[in-house]
Amino acid sequence: MTEQVAQQFVGRERRNESCQLSADSSQPTRIRAADVNSTVRPQEEWNTSDRATDWTNMKPQKRLDYLCSLREEIAGLRVVKCHMSHERVVRAADSGLPLICRVPEGSYQRVGLCSPEARAQRLGCSHTMARIKLERAIDVLGAEDSSGTGSFSGNELNWLNNEIHLLDHQKGEAEKALARILEEAYCAEDRARNCQRLREAEEKIRKMEELHDEYVERLGVLRDRVVTEMEKLIEEVGMNPYAFR
Repeated sequence: MTEQVAQQFVGRERRNESCQLSADSSQPTRIRAADVNSTVRPQEEWNTSDRATDWTNMKPQKRLDYLCSLREEIAGLRVVKCHMSHERVVRAADSGLPLICRVPEGSYQRVGLCSPEARAQRLGCSHTMARIKLERAIDVLGAEDSSGTGSFSGNELNWLNNEIHLLDHQKGEAEKALARILEEAYCAEDRARNCQRLREAEEKIRKMEELHDEYVERLGVLRDRVVTEMEKLIEEVGMNPYAFR
């Protein structure tokens, strides 16, 4: 997915937030990697968000500064097991019934997306630009990689990205199905049958949340591997800056 397409996708999701409630704004502890023994110049000297940046054509010191800045950006990306909570349907405090959303008709109020600032740093979010940042770092490594590690990392990231988007859609549908069962159970005479359906729906959602946890863990491992490879590249560039042209 290109950055332009991803931005359009996220933009559409933001327009759909009119029927969603604000999520908990609490932030997890930031995961930091080891410091790099290099002085990083102000980030405004280059645009690390531009995947087209040709760092190999930079002057030696600027090239090193760019790599250090990109490495710090990737090391700061967070791994949070959120269970895709934005898809959960909000329930009334008194009855426990799902809250109806007026638009579109027949839908329910959801917990809603986290703030853009939080999503921008969380690798496992369904609606985030963080994975594009990681992809950019993998592209940089791939340009100088002869072992095939960069290609493998890129393939894994693409797979995880696709699986997370698919799972997000599936969980949204599963949460809607659970809400409908709750409504039916509230008025039903056959309580036992509806309780069984309720348990099955909740178990289906629980398994989806566990699967998302696995994807998040894999993203964390991938992030750490990319940071380690970037540190190696930074060391090589620092020792022999004119070798990377």
